[in-house]
Amino acid sequence: MDLLEACNLFHGNSFFVKNVGRRWTWESPNAATRSEIDHVLTNRKWSLLDVSVVEAFRTGSDHRLVRAKIRLRAKLRRRDHFRPPPIRLPRYDTSAMEVAAVQYAWQEAQDLTHDYDLLVNGLLHCATASAVSGRANSRSRIDGNARTLLQQRAAVYRNSASSLLERATINKACRIAVRESIQRYKDTQPKEAAEARASLKRCRKDLNDSRSIIAVMRDAMGRPQTSRTKIEEIAVSYYTNLFRSTVSVSRIPTPTQEVAPRIEEWEVERAIRQMKPRKAPGPDRISADFLKSASHTIIKQLTKRFNKYLDAQRIPDQWKKSNTVLLFKKGERRHRERRSRRLPSATTRTSFGRRYRFPVFLRQHKRWLRG
Repeated sequence: MDLLEACNLFHGNSFFVKNVGRRWTWESPNAATRSEIDHVLTNRKWSLLDVSVVEAFRTGSDHRLVRAKIRLRAKLRRRDHFRPPPIRLPRYDTSAMEVAAVQYAWQEAQDLTHDYDLLVNGLLHCATASAVSGRANSRSRIDGNARTLLQQRAAVYRNSASSLLERATINKACRIAVRESIQRYKDTQPKEAAEARASLKRCRKDLNDSRSIIAVMRDAMGRPQTSRTKIEEIAVSYYTNLFRSTVSVSRIPTPTQEVAPRIEEWEVERAIRQMKPRKAPGPDRISADFLKSASHTIIKQLTKRFNKYLDAQRIPDQWKKSNTVLLFKKGERRHRERRSRRLPSATTRTSFGRRYRFPVFLRQHKRWLRG
């Protein structure tokens, strides 16, 4: 059961009702014990049509043959190698955000962790109230000629009197038109991105239809591991040892009783402007795009909380947690086995407190922290 849960698999033997004589797969030498120890596992339970034991076939072994009837669809298999639809990041209306922030009843608590949760709830409320659909009028990869041919093909297939020659002809015309349309789209997009001074790297990423996954990784003994659980354990062990400090660090002297300078609103705005947009949010679901559109009331609330945590000389517990996501960037797919000793790059998703407050603390109060 642990294997099924870890790898998201289904036990095919239990899907179909069979007689007792057609379920056992192993028999002890004295024919006293029979067990079902041979299993059929699948990641798509609807692809299994039947699982049974072949009784009439004898191999001379104490195991019986297990037969599984499956149904494979080429379209579903090809779909696993293509990127899903892109996530449409919402845009935020600053005026609507200001109205929602003024009307919201901001609350505070003595406990910093609970106080941070209250702040996040208020920010999420303002984000929901001011969100605008991020779906822009993007250019389609298929032009008008290809769309017209696709509509004609649908009409031909709906007509029961159409011949096989008509269907084959319209299919070929659609394939050629769609292929040429997509190729023209891929040729013109980099040029338009360069003229608009947009990111060419992001443009090439959007044009890429396939995706690469980490299929194998070598452990400390040099053995290749293909299990997803084993790969995650290897990555966790590698980055734990990488970030674990083995050098003794002298203790930082206790700061003097001098009062730390207050954090101003312009410092918070400057720290937010320096953050990179279109980045994945942390566990608190506060994105950089939302804070870049923050209204004056939200900036005041952030500044107030910053100074409160600075006066307490403590931080909320949420700031101490982060998620690490593995991004495979090195090597081609055919060289993955040979280069599997290399660990993928890692990106860290943290709460907005760690991303936006630490720069303000460290830059503006470095002298005070050193004592």
